[in-house]
Amino acid sequence: MKGFSIPFLGITWDGMYLGQSFPVLGSFFRFTFVENKGIAFGIELHPVVKVLVSLVSIAASGFIVYYIDKIASKNRGAAIGLALILAGAIGNMIDRVFYGAIYGYAPFFYGHVVDFFHVVFDVTIFGYYQEEEAASEENGDETAEATTSKNISEEGSGASSRARQVTIEDEPEAGNSSDGEDNNRKDL
Repeated sequence: MKGFSIPFLGITWDGMYLGQSFPVLGSFFRFTFVENKGIAFGIELHPVVKVLVSLVSIAASGFIVYYIDKIASKNRGAAIGLALILAGAIGNMIDRVFYGAIYGYAPFFYGHVVDFFHVVFDVTIFGYYQEEEAASEENGDETAEATTSKNISEEGSGASSRARQVTIEDEPEAGNSSDGEDNNRKDL
């Protein structure tokens, strides 16, 4: 995702910028470059806890290797499943331990985990249709906004509906915040 260079072959790829996305299978499956600074769901951690998570993942990976070796002949399916979990754990561990040091933004054990598989499921939850912002990219912002308004008004026509339309500005003016703080986060 960050790019690479192989000088003796004359090959260089600049990579993707943070937040860049491109479709692989339409809007259903895309590559989107994001960095997870914490653990699951982007939960931020204290720096000491972040190092402990890296160390625990190293120990857990060692245990999984041992356990795969122990059960491989008895239960091949479980061994394959554990091998896939191990591959993900080792990939995340490498990112946490080395990624920040390689790209020069953090010392060892303080890197971010790089994620890039982006799968979108358009579903209806509790009677409300959840749309992906990809619709706004493909159809233009006005069409997607009109579609969202239409879905809300069609489903919210009953008297007991609690749906409401929320409008988000594209670029809020600098320093224009209702709570007096800068809410324009640029980090992902």
